[in-house]
Formats: sequence, C-alpha cells, structure tokens
Amino acid sequence: MNRKSVYFIIFMIFISLIIGVINTVLIFNKNIDKEEILFDDCYQSVVEIKTEYDGNEKFGTAVCIKDNFLITNWHIINDENSKFFFRSCYSNDYNEAKLISFDDQIDLALIQIDDLRIKTISMSNELLKNGEIIYSLGNTLNQGITLSKGIISNINITYNSLGYICSDNVIDDGNSGGALINSKKELIGITTFKISNLGYAYSIPVKRIIDFINK
Repeated sequence: MNRKSVYFIIFMIFISLIIGVINTVLIFNKNIDKEEILFDDCYQSVVEIKTEYDGNEKFGTAVCIKDNFLITNWHIINDENSKFFFRSCYSNDYNEAKLISFDDQIDLALIQIDDLRIKTISMSNELLKNGEIIYSLGNTLNQGITLSKGIISNINITYNSLGYICSDNVIDDGNSGGALINSKKELIGITTFKISNLGYAYSIPVKRIIDFINK
C-alpha cells in the first residue's frame, strides 16, 4: 500500500469520526430541545398546592383537567374543612381553591379555581408499555414545579389492592398530585407516593382518574 493510500484511509477515518461527533451532538441537542418544549407546554397545566389545617401546612401539586378544574391527591387536602390554595406559573401569590369532590379510598380530589390562564392537559388513551419513557412534573420539596424523567418499570403494580403505574423517576415530598406524562405531553397518571428504600414512584392511572371525574 502506497503512502497516498495510507493518508487517504487516515483522512476518511478522521472525517468519519468528525461526522459521528456532530451527529451525536445534534441528537443530544434535539432531545434537549424536545424536553424543554415538553416542560414548557406541560408546565402551564400544573400548579403548586398549599393546605392549611390544625396550624400546619402541607404542600403538593395539582393538574388542570378542564377549565378551572384540577385533580390532585386527597391526602394533600386531608380534610373537608382544610383551607387550601394554589399557585401557578402566572402568579407569585397563592389563591384560594374550592373542594368539589373527593374519594379517600383511591386518594383523589377534584378542586375548582378561578384562573383560565392555566391550560388543560390532554389525557392519553393509549396502552402503556413497560420500559416506556415518562416524565413527571411536581412541586418537589415545595421549590416550584420541576421535571423528572424515567421509564415505566411496571404498568400495573398492586399496592393495598389498587393498581398503580410504577416508574423509576425521581420524586420527593411535594410531588403528590403531580402529572405523570408521556412523550406526547399527555397525562397518563397522577403521582401519588414513593417507597423510599426501593426508589420507585407510584402513580394513579389515568383511567381511574377519568372514572372518578365521571362519577
């Protein structure tokens, strides 16, 4: 093999490496952009919740499922006599919300607010798959709405005789009542609790949420 051929091969290898790096960067940036868009869109459908009862405060999250109607976990509201408030991305202050209905057995509550700027989130009607990429938005540690990414570990895991979506995304106190969404920005569940020593998040499936609303 002559020297020109060797140089040509080295040159082609170098070009291939450069193209590979460029493609990797483009793919990475494309994914980042996608997740930024996803967060920006869904962020407008999720609000912070603060509950006051017996001199204590509790924080959580709620999701807009219809104009001025939000779904959250009942354990955030805790009591029919509790005063509770919401804060959206459109306001620096908390505003009072109203309890419409609840089911303490399935840990869901429907609340009403007065702020039409908060966007209604779309609900998914597609079957879930184990390994599917998901995202959750919630008021983590009462520090504002954050985005967490993971995969579905089990589409139907039973806990206390009820089925939940089990995922490996990171959640913490304040995420209860938050949105579990798919890559299409559709609601697939409401984040409800975690089991710390296992590192998994458990969410109420959207079908149960729809059944609760229809009642």
